Amino acid sequence: MQKKSLFIIILLIVSTISVSAQFSPKTKGLASFARFNKTETYFVLTEREELNEAIKTATIENWSLTKINFIEEDSFLLISKDRDKSFIYFHKMKKQGVGKKIKVLALVNGGYDQKATYISNTLAFISLDNDAYEANDLDIIFRLPNLVTQLQDIVKIVKENNIIEKTEQKVRNKMIKLYNKKSGAIKDKTLLVDKRYLSQKIVSEKEFYNIYKYEVMFASKEFITKSINEKDPRFCYLISAVNLFKINTVNDCETGEILYADFEEEDKISKDFDRNFSRDDIFQLVGNIRAAK
Repeated sequence: MQKKSLFIIILLIVSTISVSAQFSPKTKGLASFARFNKTETYFVLTEREELNEAIKTATIENWSLTKINFIEEDSFLLISKDRDKSFIYFHKMKKQGVGKKIKVLALVNGGYDQKATYISNTLAFISLDNDAYEANDLDIIFRLPNLVTQLQDIVKIVKENNIIEKTEQKVRNKMIKLYNKKSGAIKDKTLLVDKRYLSQKIVSEKEFYNIYKYEVMFASKEFITKSINEKDPRFCYLISAVNLFKINTVNDCETGEILYADFEEEDKISKDFDRNFSRDDIFQLVGNIRAAK
């Protein structure tokens, strides 16, 4: 399958509909989101205290859709069936029909007796870079404020734009256009690219400079973290997350919003895809920046 867009859910339709969010799945329509809007949301904490402190700070500062609470995983098992509650957690889930699990930040309605097994059971989810730089839980901390922002943006965008489609592909196409309408803002910022990408994800710094026509800085993870924490309006940063597919995004350091997104599934014949942020990906990004109004 060639490069395609991605993203989100919310629908007023009786039958079950398949849709995708900045990373999302399959639900039974607007009723699921109407129920969510009335819930209290519980962020399920992890076994890592450093991550838990970051979760609390990021969520308190960035979550505004519902009343937020924090619970231990043991407590989640006791209240997860409560339909008046919703939950956010990091979890490894499967896509229907696929054996491999992917780690996501998931938003899920109450009503289950355990954490959801399939991403199709979530309201919305954000994929993490399972194959490389976010394989360890603590690797997520540097952009956790933005992950929280983007998770609730999924809900807001669908509601504001009345995203109602019957197929996953149509939702993806519509959502990618909405995200990429913002990509014109990238040309007025310096794009931060993690230096570590040069060893695995990007062919060479020189090649990136030759194709990318705007300001770019190959920066340390510490510098990117500082720019996010300070909400520095001068910068945005690249994330190329690889799991069942490749999801490239450019994220605004100031607001945490996604300014650009692109999605690549595996080829149905070769059963693989280009895991690098390749020449084609750079050209795609430049083209969207130029085309954005």
